[in-house]
Amino acid sequence: MPTVIFIILFSLATLSAGDSTKIIYYPPLRKLPADSPKLIKILSELALQSTQSNQSALNIPTKRFKISQHVNGSDYLAYLTNYERQVVKLELMKRENIIADDTWIEITAKNKGVVYQYRSVLGAKMTIPTWKEVVIPVAPAVTKESILKSLKNGDTYSIDKTKLKMMQCKTCTGSGKVFDARSASKKKVCKKCGGRGKIDARVIQRIKLKW
Repeated sequence: MPTVIFIILFSLATLSAGDSTKIIYYPPLRKLPADSPKLIKILSELALQSTQSNQSALNIPTKRFKISQHVNGSDYLAYLTNYERQVVKLELMKRENIIADDTWIEITAKNKGVVYQYRSVLGAKMTIPTWKEVVIPVAPAVTKESILKSLKNGDTYSIDKTKLKMMQCKTCTGSGKVFDARSASKKKVCKKCGGRGKIDARVIQRIKLKW
């Protein structure tokens, strides 16, 4: 069974009630001449989006730390602000100068899953997690040639094209009013559309491509 590869710019999970998706099956790409500008454009777009998708999957969110104390070398005690100012041992990559106390830094880092023990100024034994600064890997670029090879091997791609469109509000069926038993008129302004009877919705054209 061929591998199915989707390149999706907008997740269906984020669609609102008024949004819709239209599936479009593009004619088989093998019918286009090898030097067709249209084929080259499609392959280029697929290669770019594949590269961006791969890079996005590799990215690690940045974290904010407040340096508290230099330990040794490139190691510091620091407050991890995303976790209610939790104290951590922070292993940084080598820098020319020691970072001053109370300095804020924002870096890409991950929890090593190991603990560090030290004694506080009051002599108490403290056990804290260890975080390490990391370099975000760069995903190798996907080429038009590799995309073409995958297509010829039976892989299927899809590209989402999104447009904004005014659509009838389903809550009030376009009237701008909804039933309200507490109101003298038995109606009130529809909160979904603000009384307009229409809502802004995304219409996604999902173009499916195969060789």
